[in-house]
Amino acid sequence: MSNNNLPPVWNRVEKHAVFPEAKHDEIARYNFLANLNRYLATVISPGNILSQSEIDTTTTGVHMQ
Repeated sequence: MSNNNLPPVWNRVEKHAVFPEAKHDEIARYNFLANLNRYLATVISPGNILSQSEIDTTTTGVHMQ
C-alpha cells in the first residue's frame, strides 16, 4: 500500500468539540484500526470475492462475475 492510499492519521481528522482529548496510546490504537480497516477492505475483501468466484466456477462449470 503506497503512502497516498493510507487513511489520514486519526489525530489530524476534524473531530466534534465534545470529544475528549486523546492520549498517545489511544491515537496509536485508532491509527492502527484505520489502517487495518483499509487493508481488509482493499486487499483481503477483493481476494475473497475472487476466491468465491473460483469456487462457483469449479462447482457449477459456469464462470460467475
